[in-house]
Amino acid sequence: MIHRSHHPHSRWGERGVATLVVLMFLFLMMAFIWTNSAALSRLKSDLRLVEQRQLKKYQAPGATNAAPLRARPPAVQPMAP
Repeated sequence: MIHRSHHPHSRWGERGVATLVVLMFLFLMMAFIWTNSAALSRLKSDLRLVEQRQLKKYQAPGATNAAPLRARPPAVQPMAP
């Protein structure tokens, strides 16, 4: 006959291992989130730099983003009877 011991310490050991596994998963998730956040921050600054370079490259000296002014259409003269 096989005798299994039902010591409270064996359950605590199982719970300890499960807790350790959960903590490891949480640690890995936090590391992943932190790494992604840092990468996104670097990409955002790189994108800002590229945008500034493109604006500097394609913007003519003295040019603005305003629409060009159009000449007014000639005023309509009423016809004489």
